[in-house]
Amino acid sequence: MRETTLQIAKELKRIREEAGLSKAEFARLVGTSRSVITEAENPTRKELTLRTAVRLARALGKKVYIEIR
Repeated sequence: MRETTLQIAKELKRIREEAGLSKAEFARLVGTSRSVITEAENPTRKELTLRTAVRLARALGKKVYIEIR
């Protein structure tokens, strides 16, 4: 599970940076705090929830897909 969280976090950060958004700008767009964005992009204390991942992805104009193999 940790590996998946890190992959999602890395991808969210990449997309945010490609959009030219700072963490503070992204936080305002999402309606959250900069610390939530920091934790989502570098999850050290807890797992990134699906709900948060979807919320952040939507703010970037993206979708989250889950694949079970």
